[in-house]
Amino acid sequence: MSLSSFLRVAAIAVFATLMHVEYVHGQATGEKTHPKLAELAQNAGSLKVDLKRVSEKIENKALTSAKEVKEWIDLAKNMLGYMMAKSLRLAFTFPKSSKFANNIWEFRREILKELSTVLANMKRQKSRANMRKFLKKYKKLCQDLEVWINTRTTQKPCPTQVPCPTQESCPTQEPCPTVTSCPTYKPCPTTPRKDAEMDDNFIILVDTFQDSVFQIDANDPNNYRLVTKTGSNPVAIAYDPVDKRIYFTDVDEKTIRSVGLDGSGSEIIKKLGADSVPDGLAIEPNSRLLYYADAGRNSISVMALNGSCERTLVHDNITHPRAIQLDIINKKMYWSDWGLGQIDVANLDGSGRQRISINKDEWPNGLALDVRRQLLYFCDAKTNNIEVIDLKNNNARSVVLKVPESLSARTHFFGITLDETYLYLSDWEKRQLHRITRVGASSYHDNSFGPQHFIRINGLQIYKSSLRIIDASVCQTNNGGCPCLCIPSNSSAGRTCM
Repeated sequence: MSLSSFLRVAAIAVFATLMHVEYVHGQATGEKTHPKLAELAQNAGSLKVDLKRVSEKIENKALTSAKEVKEWIDLAKNMLGYMMAKSLRLAFTFPKSSKFANNIWEFRREILKELSTVLANMKRQKSRANMRKFLKKYKKLCQDLEVWINTRTTQKPCPTQVPCPTQESCPTQEPCPTVTSCPTYKPCPTTPRKDAEMDDNFIILVDTFQDSVFQIDANDPNNYRLVTKTGSNPVAIAYDPVDKRIYFTDVDEKTIRSVGLDGSGSEIIKKLGADSVPDGLAIEPNSRLLYYADAGRNSISVMALNGSCERTLVHDNITHPRAIQLDIINKKMYWSDWGLGQIDVANLDGSGRQRISINKDEWPNGLALDVRRQLLYFCDAKTNNIEVIDLKNNNARSVVLKVPESLSARTHFFGITLDETYLYLSDWEKRQLHRITRVGASSYHDNSFGPQHFIRINGLQIYKSSLRIIDASVCQTNNGGCPCLCIPSNSSAGRTCM
């Protein structure tokens, strides 16, 4: 079998396995094995054998072509991401404590371990993935499979369903005992307790599976509200305190959107290219600038808040940029790159780039910057550590939180934000936010924050007026004399025109 054919078969094996299981919801009865879980186990076993064989070939250098190695790196990363998303959605269709839910978690642990091993072997070849080539090659296949999933998993009303008197509160997330014909059971819908927007001390976040932007009261997280519905895959989010508007990206729509804090005035700020994956977003409110990290085009770019005058600042030696943070006082920007396992810093105009942290065995994901104390926090999606970099002390690193290995398979940190005392975390494996003190925590799972009404939280940002930095620059007067973009800088002119 050719490599191309094998790649296609392996991809279909993973996708089809997940689709079949996600389509059927079974009742947990005794020690019987659900037929779809038996099918899942069989397919998973076959996939593990294939992955092991490929892993051995890579170790023995049987795959010598750079193109072959890159294709395998891309396949492993793509399957890994798809597994985490689809099997998580599947797990929540079963009662939390059921045998089947536990079996799914075990399945995730085994396959993720196997895929991680293959990926590690590939990285030792010192080759870098080209996601665009892979996505173009399999774009049609993935689109067809997504259509297949959506047409067969959309919940339809059950004609024989009898309402449950206690279902409204959903204390156990179990299906109604009288419902026997519904193929799936979905978690209770979110029922926000707030109608009016909060002006201060709040957290905004995007929930990918609910296609929504939410606002949460930072003082009482059980008070939260739906701000707006989004496209099918919102990821990054940022807040402009001047105009009180929320900005967020959608990696399926390839857009950057904006909406008022009260949910009004939704608009597309920028329609990006077909190969864009806007994973990170940050706003410089004083100079009215919008920065974003694009993991599809492998770049860091800036534009005006209205979407005009876009400029690419960084495009070399960057593979999968994820999060971006701005230091308005020192005119710096920081970004994480999980493809290279590093965190970089540059001036706001892209000049003076430096690497401040490099570890190819890590996947640095979300970033949170304390500008006044010069502390940069980041979450690692591979080691599941939360660490801090002291920018004033030769970029010294220390661990704030280390998730035990026994819990690592059920943890995948994505976003992080901070206030004076706490770090707030989004975890793809959890249905709520988590909060830990900035000095560390002895136990991650004892630090849940807010209601369990979310499904998959991606980007998040806290806003407190007491933490806002207002720094004067020449760009705030007549746009610094620049015809398009005025970027604050530490130069004698105080700005760079772009």
